[in-house]
Amino acid sequence: MRILVLVPDLAAAGGVSAFFNSLQGQFKQHEVEYFTRGSRPKVGRLKQLVLKFSDYLRFIRLLSTGGYDLVHINTSLGKKNLWRDPWFALIAKLFKRKTLVFFHGWKPDCINASNKWLLSILLKVDGIVVLAREFEDRLRQWNYQGRTFVEATVVSKQLESMLSQAKTRKLADRVRILFLSRIEIPKGVYESVQAFKLFRQAAGIQSSLVIAGDGSELNKLKEYIEQEDIQDVSFCGFVSGEAKSNVLKDADIYLLPSYSEGMPISVLEAMLAGMAVVTRSTGGLVDFFTNNMGRITDSKDPQVLADLLISIISNPSTLSEISDFNRRYAKDNFTVDPFIRRLEAIYKSI
Repeated sequence: MRILVLVPDLAAAGGVSAFFNSLQGQFKQHEVEYFTRGSRPKVGRLKQLVLKFSDYLRFIRLLSTGGYDLVHINTSLGKKNLWRDPWFALIAKLFKRKTLVFFHGWKPDCINASNKWLLSILLKVDGIVVLAREFEDRLRQWNYQGRTFVEATVVSKQLESMLSQAKTRKLADRVRILFLSRIEIPKGVYESVQAFKLFRQAAGIQSSLVIAGDGSELNKLKEYIEQEDIQDVSFCGFVSGEAKSNVLKDADIYLLPSYSEGMPISVLEAMLAGMAVVTRSTGGLVDFFTNNMGRITDSKDPQVLADLLISIISNPSTLSEISDFNRRYAKDNFTVDPFIRRLEAIYKSI
């Protein structure tokens, strides 16, 4: 089969761009081509408008001449994408192409009376992929009649290779905790440093917290840590490539008490690195996460998070058992090769 996959500019920053960079050239069963649409980095405002219009014309031309069997549209349930991507779905259906939509982001609050008709266009496609069962349930509430699939994101091939030599974590004289995400309030960064402070007071073991990432709260967070006199917290900024691999391999426990998520790839990366994970019950994590992988909670309370961190180090064997389990589980479920097999099976079923 020939598959046309609509992707953002692969040179742009962002999770979806990184995701499809990882998948490029890895498909085995089908002939897959990428079609770039949407914003381009370092392009002026006027040219952006011209490109957005020409994207539809290029798409029509490809469908009229390319002989594609299926169109795969990657989007997010948000205002910007809701005004852009339904038209691609409508064009694909007018050309009588099977159509699959993959929702990478999920903000149902964006749906209102003025744009609900745009959503209705997307709800006429042949299949929809989401990152959590609660999103699938919402599709059924919206009376979607097509096929649904619950999937995960994946760790990049490059990072997978770098983490292949990651060692099993063992309880030592110092416990190293990592927070790796955007430095923003909804990511639970303040709860993380508060939990770390409580953990240090109660654990009776040396510990450190590394905060990796950048964001609008970075300077305020540093001021807060100084005001609260929280010791052994370090910042390493935005990390990628080998630097990201190193911070993942150097830590023991990954802490991400994010308020909401679709499928946080940083959790999957931490698992592949063999880290134990403490996180919140959000998005797709609810569908697979168990105490074999670390600890998960509905609470944002720093004391609850601190207690969960302590529970991981309370038994000398717990950290090692979680570490081994996470590496195996992530390799089997969140790396490129098994994901490609699942995605190509979805294509075939559609």
